[in-house]
Amino acid sequence: MKFLQNVKVFQKVLLLGVIIIAAFAVLLAAYIYPIFQNNMFEAKELQTKNMVSSAASSIERYVELQKSGQMTLEEAQAAAMDVVRYMRYDNGNYFWINDLEPKMIMHPNYTSADKPEWYVVSGLEEYKDPTGKKIFVEFVEIAKEKGEGRVDYQWTRPGEENKPPTPKISYVKLIPDWGWVVGTGVYVDDVQKQINTTILGSLIVILVIIALSIIIAVVLANSIAKPLKTMTAVAGRLALGDISDNLNMNRKDEIGLLGNAFEKMIDYQRAASDVADQLAAGDLTATIKPKSEKDRLGNSFAKMLESLRDAISQVSLNAASLDEASDELSQAANQAAQATTQIANTIQQIATGSSDQADAINRTASSVDEMAQAINGVAKGAQEQSASVFKVSSATDQINKAILQVAGNAAAVTADSDVAAEAARKGAITIEQTLAGMQSIKQKVGISAEKVEEMGRRSEEIGKIVETIEDISSQTNLLALNAAIEAARAGEYGKGFAVVADEVRKLAERSSLATKEISDLINRILASVSDAVKAMEDGSQEVEKGVENANHAGTVLSEILNAAEAVNKQALLAGEASLHMKSVSEELIAAVDSVSAVVEENTASTEQMAANTSEVHSAIESIASISEENSASVEEVSASTEEMSAQVEEVTAAAQQLSEMSKVLKSVVDRFKLN
Repeated sequence: MKFLQNVKVFQKVLLLGVIIIAAFAVLLAAYIYPIFQNNMFEAKELQTKNMVSSAASSIERYVELQKSGQMTLEEAQAAAMDVVRYMRYDNGNYFWINDLEPKMIMHPNYTSADKPEWYVVSGLEEYKDPTGKKIFVEFVEIAKEKGEGRVDYQWTRPGEENKPPTPKISYVKLIPDWGWVVGTGVYVDDVQKQINTTILGSLIVILVIIALSIIIAVVLANSIAKPLKTMTAVAGRLALGDISDNLNMNRKDEIGLLGNAFEKMIDYQRAASDVADQLAAGDLTATIKPKSEKDRLGNSFAKMLESLRDAISQVSLNAASLDEASDELSQAANQAAQATTQIANTIQQIATGSSDQADAINRTASSVDEMAQAINGVAKGAQEQSASVFKVSSATDQINKAILQVAGNAAAVTADSDVAAEAARKGAITIEQTLAGMQSIKQKVGISAEKVEEMGRRSEEIGKIVETIEDISSQTNLLALNAAIEAARAGEYGKGFAVVADEVRKLAERSSLATKEISDLINRILASVSDAVKAMEDGSQEVEKGVENANHAGTVLSEILNAAEAVNKQALLAGEASLHMKSVSEELIAAVDSVSAVVEENTASTEQMAANTSEVHSAIESIASISEENSASVEEVSASTEEMSAQVEEVTAAAQQLSEMSKVLKSVVDRFKLN
């Protein structure tokens, strides 16, 4: 059977025709020809039997005349011999009479003068034909056993004594009242000639049938092999991804149905390719409708699209939230920068006031009048310091609130970034699982498609073979019918051949019925195979496109995941910077509170100096000491202000970088079309 798997369809069809013709020839030679030959000889036997019965009836009439006393035994026998002697049929065939000894009683061609040895007692006992058969002894034996019967032997034709004996069959019948055996024989060489003539005619008809069968087989083989070859080439190019072919088979048989299935499969692949192009361009509005509930590839592809849409939508929302948070952080940083500038200006005013206070104290040492004026100046400076300290305290509270808002926004950005990163990770895991499932489905669908296609090809080959067998059965039936007609025309000689023709016709009818049943079964198989091939091919191509799109989606999700992680990192840095700013702000508040206490002490001191001038020197010394403390506090506040300004600049830079990252993330999301 492995040999047949390597033989092409064209050669298989021709080989089938040759096998059928050879089988028919063997059947004709081994079965039909012997039956025909036997029937021809049986027809000759029947003919001789009828002739012998006629001659025996004539003799029996004289036996009755002898029994009735109308004739003596000698007269009756002599009359009977005369009648039989002149009986002829079929151009000279004759009858003879011998007794049971055996000896010859009467032979129309050989009288007692011609063959005296035949007419003596047991004169025919040793008579033999060229094969050594004692023919007259067998005549007597079959007459005694059965009363009548057939004997085959060889005999010399009259007038052909110098030629070899000719095959002959004789039929004999016993006349029991007289102990006679009457018989006749016919030469069968003419039967053999007739058989040879019939065989020659049959061979001519068979050769014509063989020629027609070969022509039909070649036509059928081409009608099968050529479209199969075309579809094989298309399938080969299709396996390489070429979907530009068009079969356009205008046939309504199974091959045409298979070609139409191929065409539908190619159309489906083109549609799937268009959807894949949309996905590659970022258009997630494309839809894939599964063919059925069992369409694992279509369902997986649809789930993958839904997961991608959800992931991209979530990332888009997080990008928008991130953009808003970065704007708020930038605004808060700007407010903090403004407040820092205001604090720096206020500190400068405090420094100026402290310088004025020191000048006033120096002037107080030289003159009491000047001291009074200085005390008034100090009081005025203390009031200005108190107002400035109040402004610094208010600005510091605003900075602290802004820093708290920045910290809250940074925490919100971090949370949103974590959500976006987690969504991207889930999408990547889903795509990896989908890819693994697609690869498994692809392998299984490919193997199933190959097996189903192989079964379809084998079923088609069997179908065409069955059609050829049915055609041959029809031809055989027609040949048998013609043979039966010819046998009927031949009359009695054609009865045997008519039986054979009828058997051949019945055999052909049974073959035709069987081939029709097989053809119906194969058609049902081919219909199922066609549906299976279509489903397998659709599944295989969907797997290919699904793998490509899943790979592309995985790459995009990786970009989204990297961007989300970078945003999360920057948000963490912004949170840390805001916490540091909060710490610096608290230190600034403590410093401002210290300045406020010093200003209050200055105010009390100036009031005491105004009430008691005797304590001016001590007050001046106290004021000088306090002025030094004011100067140190101012320097500390100035340093804190500079540090806070640097932190505000870092927050501003982080907010700008966060804004840039949100724009990048938004541009990545915008590559996908969701609605």
